[in-house]
Amino acid sequence: MSERSSVSSLSVKQRDLQTRIDAMSVLEGDIQSCIKLMEECEAELTRVEEQSRKVARHREQLEGKQLEMKEVDVKEQQLLRQLANAEDKLGRVRRTAISKREAAQKKMQSIREEYNVMAQERALRMQEMDKKKASIELTEKKVHQGKMLLIVDGRLARYHRAGSCRCHFGIFKTQSPY
Repeated sequence: MSERSSVSSLSVKQRDLQTRIDAMSVLEGDIQSCIKLMEECEAELTRVEEQSRKVARHREQLEGKQLEMKEVDVKEQQLLRQLANAEDKLGRVRRTAISKREAAQKKMQSIREEYNVMAQERALRMQEMDKKKASIELTEKKVHQGKMLLIVDGRLARYHRAGSCRCHFGIFKTQSPY
């Protein structure tokens, strides 16, 4: 019986060991699965970390673009204010130019009217001066003719005293009192 009992005990041990081996095989499979899951988790963790870095880079880029947009908005506001100021100044300059142009046109109209009045006055004075010149020339002619008549009369009187003479021009005919 001892052999049987030893075989039986060995057989129990063998089954027990086989059960342990089977459990170890299952455990080994489970450990392999766990290792595989851990490797997948590590790979996924690496991808998550890479994505986190990308998100951080994109967030920085987004913040940079937002800062640039704020700067562009500020610059746009400055330019719009400058444009509004320039338009106001241009409007004032245009109004001033229009006012000055109107004043200059009024002044030119006044000068033209004054010139026309002066031109008319000058024309009247020139007519008066022409009349006076004609009158002076006529008077000078009359004076000259009067002088000539006096000269002629003086000569005639001398001739008359000297003797009888006849004027060839038919102006004076003298007869001798003798």
